[in-house]
Amino acid sequence: MAGMSIIYGYGFKVLCSDAVIVSFIKNHKDAFCKSEMEKEIYKELMEVTDGNYELDAVFADYDCDTSGDTGVGAVVANIMQRETGISFEFRRSDDTNVENPTVLFVETMPWFLNETEKRLTKNDFSAIVDKYAKELLIGVKDIGNKVLEYCD
Repeated sequence: MAGMSIIYGYGFKVLCSDAVIVSFIKNHKDAFCKSEMEKEIYKELMEVTDGNYELDAVFADYDCDTSGDTGVGAVVANIMQRETGISFEFRRSDDTNVENPTVLFVETMPWFLNETEKRLTKNDFSAIVDKYAKELLIGVKDIGNKVLEYCD
C-alpha cells in the first residue's frame, strides 16, 4: 500500500536561473557563508568567469537547515531562515510532486512556532516573502499558499 504525505505552507517555487541564484548568494554573503563548506562554495562561485555555474551539481549535497532536502532551493531557504528567524523550508521535486522545488513556511501547530514566528502579522510575513521573491525575479502570481503532495 502506497503512503501519501501532504505539506501545506506559504511560499514560492524556486525556478530561477543560475545567474539569479549566484547574485542572490552574493547579496546575502554573510547569511550564506556560515560553515567552512559554504565559504568554499562561495569562493568557487566567485571564481567562475564564464557564467557556467552548474549549480545543480554544486548544491546536490547541500542540505536545507530545516527540512534536510538538498539542492539549489536549500540555499534560498537557509538564507531566508538565517536572516529572518522564520523556519523556511526547501522541498525538492520528485516523481510524485511536480509543484516543487518550493521554498515555504510550513503550516504547523502554534506551540511549534518560535518567538519570531509568533510575533509575525500576516502583512509582515507577506512583505518578507515578497521581498525575497522579488529579488529572485519570482512573479507575484507565483507566491502564495502551496499544497505539496508526495506518494511513496
